Amino acid sequence: MTLKNAKGSSLIELMIAMSLGVSALSAFTAFIGFGVGVNASLLSSSRLNEEFTLVSQLLARDIARAGFDGNASLQVTDPQNTMSPFGRSLRLGQFPNETLNSCILFAYDRNANGMLDNQNGNENYGYRPVSYTHLRAHETEADL
Repeated sequence: MTLKNAKGSSLIELMIAMSLGVSALSAFTAFIGFGVGVNASLLSSSRLNEEFTLVSQLLARDIARAGFDGNASLQVTDPQNTMSPFGRSLRLGQFPNETLNSCILFAYDRNANGMLDNQNGNENYGYRPVSYTHLRAHETEADL
């Protein structure tokens, strides 16, 4: 049998085809791996943004309530004789062994009775950073 009559591919042609196939498969696998890594990064970033939005909305909502008094209508009709116990309830405080102004303290009339309750159903609240990655909410100033 002579080479002129041979049909099919030679060994070198097969090896070149296999190496091109393996190279294409490796490139495709690397591309998929890169895409999975980018997806994980975007998912982590999205989750962080969502958590930040929720925490900032919680803080804004709680701080907006600061100073609410159930007897506000009495203060409008008779401002001379009615003093609100919640008048200056939003302030910055200091947790022991921390820097000055390390926490936000506030109060609001949760049960709308016009009195600052300090016992059951305490109406004093606060937030302070526990670390640079955590924020702790408290229901009493004593917990801060």
